[in-house]
Amino acid sequence: MMSGTFVRRQQRAGMSTTSALSCRPGRLVSVLQALLLQACLLSLLLSSSACEPFGKASTGPRSDQAGGMTKRAAATATPTPTPTPTPIPKPVEQYGFQKGIVYPSWSRSAYGLNDRRWQESLQEIRRSTAAEWLEMPVLFSQSTPDAVDIGVDQAAPSVASFIAGVRKAHEVGFKVFLAPLLTVRQPGGWAALVMPTPERQQLWFDRYWQALRPYVEAAEANGVEQLALATEMEWLQSNAPVALWRQLIGRVRSIYTGNLTYDINWSTIDQPPAWLDDPRLTFIGVSEYISLADAPVRLDAQTMIVLWREQIKTRLDQLAEELNRRIVISEIGYRNSADALYQVWSPTSSAPADPQQQADAYNAALTNVMTDKHIAGIFFWGWDSVARFSIRGQKAAEVLRRWYTGSQIRGS
Repeated sequence: MMSGTFVRRQQRAGMSTTSALSCRPGRLVSVLQALLLQACLLSLLLSSSACEPFGKASTGPRSDQAGGMTKRAAATATPTPTPTPTPIPKPVEQYGFQKGIVYPSWSRSAYGLNDRRWQESLQEIRRSTAAEWLEMPVLFSQSTPDAVDIGVDQAAPSVASFIAGVRKAHEVGFKVFLAPLLTVRQPGGWAALVMPTPERQQLWFDRYWQALRPYVEAAEANGVEQLALATEMEWLQSNAPVALWRQLIGRVRSIYTGNLTYDINWSTIDQPPAWLDDPRLTFIGVSEYISLADAPVRLDAQTMIVLWREQIKTRLDQLAEELNRRIVISEIGYRNSADALYQVWSPTSSAPADPQQQADAYNAALTNVMTDKHIAGIFFWGWDSVARFSIRGQKAAEVLRRWYTGSQIRGS
């Protein structure tokens, strides 16, 4: 459709032509030539207008439309650049600071509907500690340090019981952290001692994945927020080929989309394995059992805070900066004993019970980590059924509640 401006222009041209014919008959040929030229221009304008998309105005003056069409054609002919490969994204940290507690249970029915003590304790934990995260360990085992017969231990929950526990924890308001633990079925057996021979290491990783996979699938299907790849495998993490560890990360990531960690033991935080820089890991977990006393003596509360900062916090911060990844203290605990800061990894002690010493140790840890930008969360071992580490009904639970509700920070 022609615009009103174009119609008015034609009317003015017609009036001029009539005047020229009546006044100067000798210029008839010139007038006819002018009319022919105008007709050609009109045809060109109409054809150019038809090329524009419906309802879209021309991008320039009418006199430049032929040139504009040439420019658009040239732009269309420009080859599309080859896209660059998208890098593997670093998983997004979620949920804020993880205010956690560990509550293990050791049987095939653990965490399930028949584990009534565990199920009924979750509300009490929320009330007493204000914890928002619940770590649920699952135990795997093998017969000897160099064996490849890894399987689900008899003290581990069935997949069905694990799922029931996750659903109950979510119902109560917890976020869930699944932590696989590995033991050797020998006196003093521990994941750090696992040492498959070089020619059997691929088989070991394959068998470990076969045992772990059903729980990974259950975690993904039931919204478990965080999962550890493995825990405290001191020898294997540094001696097995990096490719095997990356393969295991890839296998887990092919199913699981939540936060993913690997939990190293405190004794190796100054020499982390190279593969911990893998971008598919969300955090680096640390089992933190560093002693602050060289003898079974009692320490005062302020001394604990200073020693914790000097001997533990600085090392954790250095690890976070080295790996460019924040730290989750995936396991930390202090005994209810007068020597709580001596050989802190041991669940037993001959020292008398001392609930205040345990509470002061909790306070020292939380004073240092709750405002540390390098630390993403902390999980205390544990609520109950963990020998002298238990805090159920103890002063340490009150310390947790003050810090986890923020009242301790506001009162500082």
